[in-house]
Amino acid sequence: MREKLRAIASPAEAMPSPAWPPVQTVNSDIMPVRVSVCINRFAGYGSSGEFLTERKEASSPPPVQVLLFATARTAVGERRLEWAVGIRGMPLAELLGALGARHPALRPILRTSRVLVNGDVRPGAVGRVRPGDELAIHPPYGGG
Repeated sequence: MREKLRAIASPAEAMPSPAWPPVQTVNSDIMPVRVSVCINRFAGYGSSGEFLTERKEASSPPPVQVLLFATARTAVGERRLEWAVGIRGMPLAELLGALGARHPALRPILRTSRVLVNGDVRPGAVGRVRPGDELAIHPPYGGG
């Protein structure tokens, strides 16, 4: 068993280095995910005798919930959308531009709509949206 372990990880590989743990970036549809390879000499071995294990360091952040009301809902055809913004979020104006690009019928409605992020009005689309935020788009209402 010891010879098998030496073939998998030499003592030099088991020593931490300045670049420890080695990190690899894996591409996904939403965002890159960092995966590190680590050696755990104290945890024991799996049924196949594996000495190296992979663990996920970062998971994808929660998407922004986009709530659509009145004519915005009619233009898109849904009342709620989920939009991935990455770990650091994105500028609100950029998100609204991307929504208009994906749903062209929504573009003219966004120009006159009131936009709220987590219940706070954002005039002029100023600020950032972060993972897990709620973005509500309220077009002008009419009627009597």
